[in-house]
Amino acid sequence: MYIDLKCKLPHVYAEMGRLCMKGSSLHFLNDSADVILPVGRISVIFMGPGSTITHSAVKHCCWADCSIMWVGEGISKCYTVSACKSRSSENLQRQIYVHAHEKRSLLKRYYRKRFGGLPLLGLVTEERIRGSEGSKMKKAYIECAKKYGVPWSGRMVEDAWNDQTVCNRAISICNSYLYVICSAVLSVLGYSTALGILHNGNMLSFSFDMADLYKIDFSIPLGFETAAKFKFIPWDSLIEKDLRRRALNKLCEMKLLTKILRDTEDLFGSVILPHQEHEVPDEKNIVGLSV
Repeated sequence: MYIDLKCKLPHVYAEMGRLCMKGSSLHFLNDSADVILPVGRISVIFMGPGSTITHSAVKHCCWADCSIMWVGEGISKCYTVSACKSRSSENLQRQIYVHAHEKRSLLKRYYRKRFGGLPLLGLVTEERIRGSEGSKMKKAYIECAKKYGVPWSGRMVEDAWNDQTVCNRAISICNSYLYVICSAVLSVLGYSTALGILHNGNMLSFSFDMADLYKIDFSIPLGFETAAKFKFIPWDSLIEKDLRRRALNKLCEMKLLTKILRDTEDLFGSVILPHQEHEVPDEKNIVGLSV
């Protein structure tokens, strides 16, 4: 299944208001605004804190093939996502088939995505990928610490939130943005976020795997940049607001939605399911990926 990104807005974020139908249009209402949302041109609506939605609005979004995702403030966490019954299950079937029959090939493709031109020496296993990933992440932390002049003693995710450094907090927040964005794209494409490649046991396992592809270019630089900018200022809501703004700009600059779509397609899109082996494609019905 393909999404024409030229025809759809990537997402809309709504908070402190109500999504409802007025006539045949979807509206977002609050005390100061009444905005019409072109739901047929939106891929996903993020429902933030203080937002509600009517039954008729949910029905209209499903009819228009627009997903709804309930998230934390500023798209900081993913709680749950809707599924449109009109969406094809082919990508989910392909994902399940690959995990059951072609896991070794999937690991190789993921390895190449994660480490680029690093040669494949010997057997590619989940343990080997995790080990290579750990080394690469440590190197990225050290390089960013030198670049931005920020003291670094390692990731401290186990510490209480208030005891963490500005850098560690900022990296964690940016990682959470990645998880939500990856979950939105994968859900819209019809993949299961629970069926991970390396991660398992969590309903967002596949989202974590995909997010790992972008942390070095997104989360880590933003974290150290934030620590350098607010070096002598205690963490407060203003820092988090500034981080959200720069994270959104970075997402657009990287064209991250397109990257996630392409990378997912590279991992699973070339796999032919058993029932497709003898099918002859109709050239008139082939839809390309527009980005």
